[in-house]
Amino acid sequence: GRVTCLLGNHELMVLQGDTRYVAKAEFLELAERDGKAGDISAGRRSWTSMYAPNAIRGLRLRRDRQVAVVAGRGRCRTLFVHAGVLPQHVEFDPDHGLQHLNENVLGKIVGGTPERSHLFHDEGPFWYRGYAMNPERKICPLLDRTLRSVRAHQMVIGHTVQDHGVGVRCDGALNIIDVGISRVYGGNLAAWECSEDSGPFAIYPHTSKAFLRPRAGALSPNLEIGEHENFKDLGTW
Repeated sequence: GRVTCLLGNHELMVLQGDTRYVAKAEFLELAERDGKAGDISAGRRSWTSMYAPNAIRGLRLRRDRQVAVVAGRGRCRTLFVHAGVLPQHVEFDPDHGLQHLNENVLGKIVGGTPERSHLFHDEGPFWYRGYAMNPERKICPLLDRTLRSVRAHQMVIGHTVQDHGVGVRCDGALNIIDVGISRVYGGNLAAWECSEDSGPFAIYPHTSKAFLRPRAGALSPNLEIGEHENFKDLGTW
């Protein structure tokens, strides 16, 4: 097997020096380690320094992470990204669009604090919530274009917490796998897997596999599966 670590919005915030979502307990622990017990500002400075361009953690995030990857074969060929890839991110180069996206982001974060870029805003791959929240009549055509550009059958995203297990939209072409695994969101456990024979499915504690093919317009998984009508002609890559 292989583990691929992707950049998400919280990693991006750390690289930007934005510590709004870092628990104060983290700062206090670092301050105590540095002999400045109780000094939150000192702990915040230590935290930020750990993700500087020349620090081990900072180097790893800037050098070893990707924004989006395509993995899997046949029916399981899947685009993985934190919040979502839009057509304009990849469509300009059907053969290398995803590679350019990753290289573009890397070029903007490798030297220090990420530069200003549309890729780091609301419609970028770190923050976009449209795939999870906008009406399907608007987002499914965008999703279809994106998947065709990277020659994938489905996109798997996180970022937007789902209330009822893995979210499924656009006739199964979008799987939203942020189920609230953190105890802050209820500690809900789930895993996503794909079989070339039957397609993607979710695994939940104490239940059988839930195949991720919903009723039309459904936002939560349905146990029945079928072939995505828009991808019957794409074959296997």
